[in-house]
Amino acid sequence: MPRIHITGAPGSGKTTYARKLAAELGLPLCHLDEIYHDNSGDIPRKRTESERMSMAREFATGKDWVSEGTSFSDWVNPILKRATEIHIVSPSRITRVWRQIKRYIRRKMRIEHSTYHETLSGLWAGIKWTWNYDRDTLPIILKKIPRRTKVCKK
Repeated sequence: MPRIHITGAPGSGKTTYARKLAAELGLPLCHLDEIYHDNSGDIPRKRTESERMSMAREFATGKDWVSEGTSFSDWVNPILKRATEIHIVSPSRITRVWRQIKRYIRRKMRIEHSTYHETLSGLWAGIKWTWNYDRDTLPIILKKIPRRTKVCKK
C-alpha cells in the first residue's frame, strides 16, 4: 500500500481529494492544518515547531497513509521523505481563488468548520499565495521530495 502526500495551492481541492482517496483506499488521513493548529483548548493556538515535528514524525512512521497540506516547512520533512507518492492538485488560478472566496464566506457564516480565525487580511494573503503558488511555493516543495518518489499532477 502507498504513503501518499497531496499538495497544492490553497483552494486547489486537495482536502476534498485527500478525503476521497483515503476513504477509497481505507487509509488514515492527516491534514497538515490539524498538526499546525491546536484547537483542543478554549483559545486556538499555533503549535510550536517541535510539537509539529513530533506529530509529523509520529504520523509518517505509519505503514500506509494519506496526508495533505500546502506547508513546506522543515516540520513536514518526515512526511515528505516517507511518502511513496506525491499528488499535486493543480486547477487554474481562477478556480483556486474562487474556491478560497467561497470557503471564506462559508466559514464566516459558520457553514464550514475552520482550524483558525478567518479574516479579510488572511483571505487576501491566501489569494496572493495561491496566485503565485506555482512559481514560488511548488518548486520549493519539489526540491524536498526524494527522487525515488512518484510525482503526479491531478
